[in-house]
Amino acid sequence: MTNAYQLAQSVIGQTVGSGECVALVDWIAMQYGHRLWGNGNQIGTDAGVGAFADVFPYTPGMELRVGDILSTYETTTPYGHTGVYGGGPINNALYIEQNYAGQRFVIEHRRNILADGASILRVVRIRAQDNYSPGNNAGGSSNGGSGDNPSKRSGIQRTFYEITCDKVEGIKGIGDPTVLDTFYKCNKVTGKINGEWLIYDKYDGSVGYIPRSCVTEKKEYSKQDKKDDKKEVEKANGYDKFPDKTADGLDQSGTQPIYTLAQFISLGRINYSGYEWTYSSGNNFPASVNVNKSYNAYGFLSDSDGNIILSVPSSWGDVKGRVYNTPFGFKGKVYLTNEKTSIDVYVR
Repeated sequence: MTNAYQLAQSVIGQTVGSGECVALVDWIAMQYGHRLWGNGNQIGTDAGVGAFADVFPYTPGMELRVGDILSTYETTTPYGHTGVYGGGPINNALYIEQNYAGQRFVIEHRRNILADGASILRVVRIRAQDNYSPGNNAGGSSNGGSGDNPSKRSGIQRTFYEITCDKVEGIKGIGDPTVLDTFYKCNKVTGKINGEWLIYDKYDGSVGYIPRSCVTEKKEYSKQDKKDDKKEVEKANGYDKFPDKTADGLDQSGTQPIYTLAQFISLGRINYSGYEWTYSSGNNFPASVNVNKSYNAYGFLSDSDGNIILSVPSSWGDVKGRVYNTPFGFKGKVYLTNEKTSIDVYVR
């Protein structure tokens, strides 16, 4: 029978029942002929749950499966919370939930389920459901690791949109005009249409709202099964870099982006040519690093020469100032190092 996560995907952007988090998981249980009762922190404790689901106390590092319903303790509410797990590490999980941050409708995004002191109490796994992968996540370890083989990922299938207005502000919610982001014509985002609004994905796993009248769908990006064999890669000084020209003669020095920022943010990280590319908020760029910087038209923090600012693993040694091609259509220049194993870029 249909996976619980797949059922949850069918109501993204809608208000299920009362709009509370528990109304979503109760509705899912009803599709299997049963109910899930209680507050968010009580899901999985009622006497009848054993008739259709297995309930496991959560332990750090346990393997979660796509479609698992999580019951969580929250520091912000005595009632806890609940949602449906879609894969990936618990600190950057694909998750569908309702009444997140006061938004009383169903959203799908990535976030740290343990943020703000939260903890997972138990896992409810409906026995009748089929295995299901929503894209690049077929479940995985919850210990903060990748949980799957990055080289085999096909990408989360998202809907991509391009900004068509000269300038538009992304706001916190319908009825809440707090400005979260400012977008310009040709910027790209991922999200879901809900009535007159596009609910767009933010880099930190939350969402914002853009008027539907200011976006158009980019169908050529919405199925993002990127092939790693599109570009030839050579070794230089012990590190992978992208050559200026591919085998078919295409100039790749800044005109042939492989991933848009919207795709990058939606994926969370990119495994390309043997290296991981990750991103951080430009707000976290160290003030001590002396560089004349600004965001380019595509949302990447760049220097005055147009190079995307890069942070590379400290294990690479002294490579500051070195310029590399990137999979984003611009050259990147190393300005600092990190303790990660990935090349990090800074984004709006």
